[in-house]
Amino acid sequence: MATRTRTPLQIEQDRARIATLVLQGREHAEIALELGVSRQQVTYDLKVIKDRWASRTTMDLDQAKADELVKIDRLERTYWDAWELQCTPQVYRAVDGDGNPILGGEEVQVPQTGDPKLLAGILSCIDRRCKLLGLDAPIKLDPGDLHFTITFDTPQKEGEILEHQPGSNGHTPALNGASH
Repeated sequence: MATRTRTPLQIEQDRARIATLVLQGREHAEIALELGVSRQQVTYDLKVIKDRWASRTTMDLDQAKADELVKIDRLERTYWDAWELQCTPQVYRAVDGDGNPILGGEEVQVPQTGDPKLLAGILSCIDRRCKLLGLDAPIKLDPGDLHFTITFDTPQKEGEILEHQPGSNGHTPALNGASH
């Protein structure tokens, strides 16, 4: 098949059409015929398209993480500001009978404690940031703790249930109704 020479604009238009047709389930040979290019060209263009999609997805994911980190940082700062405000000592001054401060009167500073819910909010922000960044250690599961049931819908096995129950070695599956 003689292939046509494409301008950069035509290449991009063809790639947009290839993406649409591939997503519709069309075969590479059909696409090549429709666009007047070789199957190899369709395969190459599709690789470029997929690389772009992967790159865009990675950038979108990185941007989404960055956006969420900004929100978490802002929320954590709000919690800290509220905590610091609540921990600011209260200053009391002696007043006369009308509630006016007495000149030269004694000032008393009373320490304050912040609301523990604010610290819980700060910890929640830290936990969320660690999860988002993948800083938490992976959770290990003990296979011996697993219990699951599989039911077969095929006529020859109807009613039989395969259960995984930890045996002496912790990994022995048993088939209900069947002897071993």
